[in-house]
Amino acid sequence: SKAIHLLEQSLRKRQIDKAFFRHETAHILCEEARQLIAQHRTDTAIAQLKESLSRRPELTEASVLLAQLLITRDELGKALGILEKSWKFMPHATLRETLLKLVENEKNKKKFISSLQKIAKIHPEHEESELLLRDVNNIVG
Repeated sequence: SKAIHLLEQSLRKRQIDKAFFRHETAHILCEEARQLIAQHRTDTAIAQLKESLSRRPELTEASVLLAQLLITRDELGKALGILEKSWKFMPHATLRETLLKLVENEKNKKKFISSLQKIAKIHPEHEESELLLRDVNNIVG
């Protein structure tokens, strides 16, 4: 994209540092992926989101979008891995909601319950982890 090209030029001229470049390009790639999703170009969107996460793995928005696309493709294991990796950086409400959506799409809900419990224990003191455990308990019954 033109924006990334301009950032690359600025980086080469040492007008910006690598950290700023990675941060900004990750956001641009994520935004471009949103546009691709709207155009039903999911293969390209998935590639953009993976590239975004390679530049800024803690970007929750990219993780959620990628996981949602994988869930629609019934690639639940991959989606779970993306969400777990993002949760390690910082639990977030949209991550929890997407984790619960993943379980809703699974016929055998208990298959993922232990994974969700494990994810919640990564940051046990965080409010989102407590909410995730509560949601898991509601699913189990």
